[in-house]
Amino acid sequence: MLIDVGTYLQDIPDEGVSHAVLKRAAEYKIGKILCSGFSPEDWSLVHSLAREAEMIVPFFGIHPWYVDQVSTKWYKQLLHIASMNMGAGIGTIGLDCSKNGGDYEKQKEIFLSQIQIAQQLSRPIAIHCAEAWEDLVVILRDGKAARIRFMIHAYQGSSETLEELLELGAYISFSRKNLLRADPLTLRLVQQIPKDKLLLETGFPYMDSGKVDRGVSFERYFKCLQETYALAAQTTGTEEGDLAKSLWDNSNIYLLGAIPGKSDRC
Repeated sequence: MLIDVGTYLQDIPDEGVSHAVLKRAAEYKIGKILCSGFSPEDWSLVHSLAREAEMIVPFFGIHPWYVDQVSTKWYKQLLHIASMNMGAGIGTIGLDCSKNGGDYEKQKEIFLSQIQIAQQLSRPIAIHCAEAWEDLVVILRDGKAARIRFMIHAYQGSSETLEELLELGAYISFSRKNLLRADPLTLRLVQQIPKDKLLLETGFPYMDSGKVDRGVSFERYFKCLQETYALAAQTTGTEEGDLAKSLWDNSNIYLLGAIPGKSDRC
């Protein structure tokens, strides 16, 4: 079975497309799709998608781009909706020192508070980081995220930072956009990751830019996921079938803390 650990299906303009993805995923041997919210504004949409299809694993969080837009009620709102969804994760959360990020001190405050919620509920977290790797490693190394399973999504840090994160137990995800670049650094980073720590994501419907791509369709989604797996298999020198099995097991350990029984595996 295939798994996509990074989508934002709630942002697809045409609901018919998202419904088609959910309805036809089994035909393409897709077992799980992680769908992440950005802020309280879209959490209800993510929640609705998860109720529509068991394969959707909802993640609820405040992305560092949106910290300046949330009300003081966000903590209670996040705790409530995460508690309602027993299999949900907390994300996408993190730190961003680029021009896209909100007030940086507020980012750190909200990031730490969301980690506390994940600890309280024993949920995995999905982390976004841009130009703030040193602070992120310090937070994780200081034990503020102790006993939390965490993934760095669409990794774009250095080889040295990658080693530090792996030592702390991180799962590392690469996006289709990362892999399509095929630059020497990205290829080395993918090859540097132990096979039991690698994850993959499409970023759908943001496959090629920061905007929802034109021509979004369910056929486009499935093609993007297949391309992502093919690129990763080529980069790691792994057969696609073997890669799919590893990623399925990795995702279950990341999400659940263990691999399900044999009858539940691909």
